[in-house]
Amino acid sequence: MKYRDITPTMRAFLGTREVLRQMGFAAEDLYCQVEYSVRHPGSLNGFCVLRTQGLEFSVELGPVSSREAFAKEYTRMIDAVNTGALSERDLKRMTRESEAFRGRMNLLAAIIAKGIRPPGPTAEERGETVH
Repeated sequence: MKYRDITPTMRAFLGTREVLRQMGFAAEDLYCQVEYSVRHPGSLNGFCVLRTQGLEFSVELGPVSSREAFAKEYTRMIDAVNTGALSERDLKRMTRESEAFRGRMNLLAAIIAKGIRPPGPTAEERGETVH
């Protein structure tokens, strides 16, 4: 599996998913979803969805041709990632190119604003003084 064989929307999903994993969110809390876009009325788009702590946070990725085509590509990509058919180099490239990576601090702030607590202990739990 080569980088050029992957649609831009799927590359965005894999990159966004990796950024959320690097933030500490569990893989089982991350989903790929296809829905109509609010930002682009009438456009069917892919989303990376974080479901945790009883809340949901969605990142819009880009247009898809159909639910079925994107579902097939998703299955193919997950297999490629799990079997190593997709190189670590290409996965890192997709992560670095993703909007989520370039705006990761804003992404984290938006997740927190939604009411989702990032994984890991709080400053208080670590015994740090909070000012």
